[in-house]
Amino acid sequence: MRRPTIIFAKHVVLWEGKEVMTWEQMLNRLKGWRKDIRVLPRIYQTSGHTKGADGKFNGSSNRILEAVGPQEFTMMSFVQGVKNELYDSTRIQADLARKSGTELRGKLTLPSSAAAAGAQIVVLPKGRWGNLNLSQSTFANPVDEVCSYAKESGEFEIHVDAAEYDIGFFHKEGYLVVKGPLKHTAEYKLQPWQRITLTTKDWPDDQKDEVWIRPEGTSPPCPGFSLAWLHGKRRTVTLNVPVGIGKTTQLYSPNGGGGAVTGGTTRLVIRPGEPQTIALPAMTDEQRAAGKRKWEGFLSEPQE
Repeated sequence: MRRPTIIFAKHVVLWEGKEVMTWEQMLNRLKGWRKDIRVLPRIYQTSGHTKGADGKFNGSSNRILEAVGPQEFTMMSFVQGVKNELYDSTRIQADLARKSGTELRGKLTLPSSAAAAGAQIVVLPKGRWGNLNLSQSTFANPVDEVCSYAKESGEFEIHVDAAEYDIGFFHKEGYLVVKGPLKHTAEYKLQPWQRITLTTKDWPDDQKDEVWIRPEGTSPPCPGFSLAWLHGKRRTVTLNVPVGIGKTTQLYSPNGGGGAVTGGTTRLVIRPGEPQTIALPAMTDEQRAAGKRKWEGFLSEPQE
């Protein structure tokens, strides 16, 4: 099974964030792959794609789902990261180049005081970011979440276009969220990850929960980081997570891909200390029925 990332920007479609292609090329690639394997793409739209007045690529979510298949995608979400404005102005690949005069430099160390080589640096513009996916200590989905990587020495350089922002540093051995603005040439020491194990009991196969966390140290508004998905056939998951307040969002998901929110949530409180094990409840009959109605109503909506 393949789970490619497709970003629908204002003027272009970006496949895995690297290749600019037309709508027809995107559909042909999916069609070719599906001759041999199952493909459930992750679909993202920038604000320029959903709100802009540009003609050809200003399709709606319904148009995308009609083309891809209403039950043939992993998720649909919206890109609100720092490069969103660049994606929305992209016409050719060269337009992704960073602007001069926006550079900031610093150095990162691990909790052990060693250089944090390869750490990811993510800019979190206040009031604009969301749908950031943190998977076992790293960001990779969509690719525009990562602004830069630390060098072997731990030194880094980033470009910040936002007037107000926080900064996130992420490495397999530690993390840190710093309130902006970032100081020039400052040194930052990462904090150790916390470990949590999430378990399910008597879950139906059509239940799916998304796990979120709002890291301590971020400025409001902050919708949080998406950490993982659990479903009826994935009974246990152990995660590296930051200290903070989180929750799970419960969905009715008959095919393991898309789903509809049932209204069920579980609050998570992550504190420094020993690993935690948290049992997540199965959805009730009423929650399942509510999610099923939403899902069937979504599928029955007329396509534009």
